[in-house]
Amino acid sequence: MMMIRAVLFDLDDTLFDHRYSSQSALATLYARYACLQQKSLAELNDLHKDLLEHYHRELLAGRHTLDSARHERFRQLFACYGEQLAEEETAAASECYRTVFMANRQLMAGAGQLLAYLRTRVRSGIVTNNMRDEQTAKLAHLGITELIDELITSEEVGLANPAPGFFVAAPQRLHSTPAESVMVGDSWAADV
Repeated sequence: MMMIRAVLFDLDDTLFDHRYSSQSALATLYARYACLQQKSLAELNDLHKDLLEHYHRELLAGRHTLDSARHERFRQLFACYGEQLAEEETAAASECYRTVFMANRQLMAGAGQLLAYLRTRVRSGIVTNNMRDEQTAKLAHLGITELIDELITSEEVGLANPAPGFFVAAPQRLHSTPAESVMVGDSWAADV
């Protein structure tokens, strides 16, 4: 049996509680914009999640910048509720969401303790399809930068997770092989 030398983590909804931050931000928009109250908050969350995933793929494909993907996501969200917002209104809704989202960033329960435990036993890395600057700022805010040996992004590798090549490149950065590594994520389809 081969020894495990590296543990690779997805970040969003594995170590970082993205769902909590997003739901907090959407609850604020839901209370602020009457048009969104046509359906339940749970339905708004589901629609937003689908749009977030769509525009994230568009971002990774180079068809949008981070700012334009955010803007289009909220333009489309409101359009699904029959509202055609002006540019400045779309920007205001997007900024409101972002402000509340950022204020509610937190680790998943037990994530910090797990990383601290692993720190003296194996090398730890984060593999993510998000942008390096975004994830670096997130790690700093969450206070786990020092518990991670490597942050590996699709932006750097040139492949999106779960492409097999991504899981060859990531262990190499941790001085390991795929056979000596474990991947921890929240989605079979997106993470493995």
